[in-house]
Amino acid sequence: MVLIFLSLTLTLEDAIDRMLKVSETSKILLYKMKTEQKINSYNYSNLLPSLEFNYSYSKIFPSKRESYSVNFSNSENLSLWNFLEGVETYFLNNESEFNYYNSLNEIIYNTITLYLNCYTARKMLDVRSKALERSNNYKSKIEEMFKLGLSSKADLLKAEVSNLQAQLEFIKAEKNMKEFFAQLRSLLDLKDEEIELVLPSLDFTLDSFDILKEKILRENYEIISIKNKIASLRLKLAENISQYIPSFYLKGSYGYSGAKFPETKEEWDADDSYSINFSLSMPLFSGFKRVNNTIVQKMQLDMEILNLKKKEKDLVIELENAFNSYIESKKLLEIAEKNVQVSNESMEATKLRFEMGEASVIELLSSEEDLLNAQFNLENALKDYILSIYKIKKLEGRMM
Repeated sequence: MVLIFLSLTLTLEDAIDRMLKVSETSKILLYKMKTEQKINSYNYSNLLPSLEFNYSYSKIFPSKRESYSVNFSNSENLSLWNFLEGVETYFLNNESEFNYYNSLNEIIYNTITLYLNCYTARKMLDVRSKALERSNNYKSKIEEMFKLGLSSKADLLKAEVSNLQAQLEFIKAEKNMKEFFAQLRSLLDLKDEEIELVLPSLDFTLDSFDILKEKILRENYEIISIKNKIASLRLKLAENISQYIPSFYLKGSYGYSGAKFPETKEEWDADDSYSINFSLSMPLFSGFKRVNNTIVQKMQLDMEILNLKKKEKDLVIELENAFNSYIESKKLLEIAEKNVQVSNESMEATKLRFEMGEASVIELLSSEEDLLNAQFNLENALKDYILSIYKIKKLEGRMM
């Protein structure tokens, strides 16, 4: 029996695309936005004329006198309220759309974080695997030296303890990797095939802080959403004030009414009729309802304007932190790369000295631990560096 293991190479872009297609969360967000926009769009109907058809038949007993009526009518409510409500709908739909983009931006960032956690966890497992392999070799060598009387019992015990620790760290790293990959498979609706991840490109270019600040305050999805909400609240306030302005109602109808159903054009023309109705409506008193609504809507508008100012300040602070983290992580990555080189050369030198009998087992294990820590720091620094860039992209609204 031959077992075939399927392998899937998954880039970060592939993971994001698949998440957007299969993730329940992204689908729910899309349905939520579309539902909100459909509900908001009801207001557009008030801008259109109302067409109506009526047909009636009646028979009176005991005289059995019959009457027929056919009527077509067209009506239009010409009020400033309806017009403003229609314009408000445009901004409400924009608000829903950019809220959707902002939420989508967040889950894309979470997907990127999970992808990098998986990539780093696998690299960590590789490091632990190599460390365990080295530990096994050193332990075997110490055992041989102990049998030949070239190593002490203490050295043998230290090698055994170090080997057990290496086994434990390998088990932890394997468990950590499996947990992250289980989350990734669940998010992307993948089966049990082996997943090969690809390190995202490190070829990033970022604008200066001032340019980024200007972009974020102009293009951030939350900012755009709040601005659309402010516009809709201003229109809502104008709608309420417009109730003090007279509204016009125009209705026209044409139809037939008679004792029998018309079977010829002449019969129809004999009893058809036209009507045009024009009315002017101006509310005078509504028990202070409009006044209270106006006050409430003005307060809501003022609160949202304050919310915009607060959000802009928060985003600037968030950008400062993200930009500083980017600079710091870039420098830490450079240091981590150098430390791996130094630790590797140091371990090789200590290994050579150990084989020549000039270094102890403790020195050898210590140099190996230094290399292990340096490799761990490098993988974490690489992940932090990439995430720091995507954090800024998230603030810009450039995740998609």
